[in-house]
Amino acid sequence: MSAAPLLQVDDIVVNYRSGPSAVDHVSLAIPRGRTLGLVGQSGCGKSSLARVIAGLAVPASGTVRLGGAVLPTPRGRADATRIQMVFQDPGSALNPMHTVRRTLTELLLVHRRAPDRRAATDRAVELLELVGLGANVLDARPRGLSGGQRQRVGIARALAVEPEVLIADEAVSALDVSVQAAVLNTLRDLGSRLDLTMLFISHDLAVTRYVADELAVMHRGEIVERGLPDDVLRNPQHEYTRSLVAATPRMDGPALSAAEEARPL
Repeated sequence: MSAAPLLQVDDIVVNYRSGPSAVDHVSLAIPRGRTLGLVGQSGCGKSSLARVIAGLAVPASGTVRLGGAVLPTPRGRADATRIQMVFQDPGSALNPMHTVRRTLTELLLVHRRAPDRRAATDRAVELLELVGLGANVLDARPRGLSGGQRQRVGIARALAVEPEVLIADEAVSALDVSVQAAVLNTLRDLGSRLDLTMLFISHDLAVTRYVADELAVMHRGEIVERGLPDDVLRNPQHEYTRSLVAATPRMDGPALSAAEEARPL
């Protein structure tokens, strides 16, 4: 018997102002502690679906359930923290005027994840260490960090409110290949250590295969294929999936090779 889903999306529709739907009656479910990879080319509706799941956009119809309960629209503060996103561009996602310390500690205090500033700073250091950074970046601003460091801060910020679901929306696509590998390993390790439920969104089949327990392929606003990554990629059933696989020269790829080499023994 399969595990009951923690996250369940039922019949979501997102409409453009004109033209076809951005998301056309999409349903999906992710069990607790598992990662679903959602792959498709730009414009297929992946990010529109992610924003609905995270409560950042209102669908034309459909529901998002967490732990069996329908999440309201709009979401209150308590519900808003339960699903968090890591965005594609770590530079624009962080306030350029705020230090890492301020970014994390203010969030922890506002959402009552720390009783005072000292405790918030201690927790901020714990979060930074969790994503492979440390206290040495606390007083840095985004412009003083590398792209990989900024993305790790973005992941730490998402984890600060202790979400049940983490959505990574093209979280490594703006990074150099070698940096992608390190961030991918961080996400995999976090999923295992924290028993996180994740929706990993990418246009890159190889990257998604490395991270995900299950793979869903999105095309023109619809989920056209779903299954275990190796099954989908070695024996694609839908014409669109076959075209994606054919357009990927190497299913391991340089980022994945680097990631495998970087994984701890």
